[in-house]
Amino acid sequence: MVYDYTRDRSRDGPDLFLSGFSKGHLQSDAYTVYDSLHDRGILEVACWAHARRKFYDCRSTCPDYAHPALAWIGRLYDVEKAATAAIQKRLIEEKDIENEQRWAIEDEIRGQFRKEQLHQLKVVTPRVAVPSDAM
Repeated sequence: MVYDYTRDRSRDGPDLFLSGFSKGHLQSDAYTVYDSLHDRGILEVACWAHARRKFYDCRSTCPDYAHPALAWIGRLYDVEKAATAAIQKRLIEEKDIENEQRWAIEDEIRGQFRKEQLHQLKVVTPRVAVPSDAM
């Protein structure tokens, strides 16, 4: 997937960016500047939102076609929602596992440094005799 930004919506941007592209699929926003690309053999593919809009627009004039199509597209959206929710749940679970493992290692490191620091303090700190009259 590639996103290319241009400052304007002229035909020059897509023509230049896709100049070496002569076959394959292109999903775009159906803006007319892309028509010349489709004329040279690039297959236009649409998103379901654009397709759904057309069925929605004709639901009163062609209900026998529009209503089943809208229902099918709705089922596709349901699959996408379920997949997105499953991915989000898995990412959260993986992050929880990662955090638990990282925290355990960090606790171990902190514990080890504390032990080492205490050991060094005992070794490095000289025992000085304090005169009894100083107390």
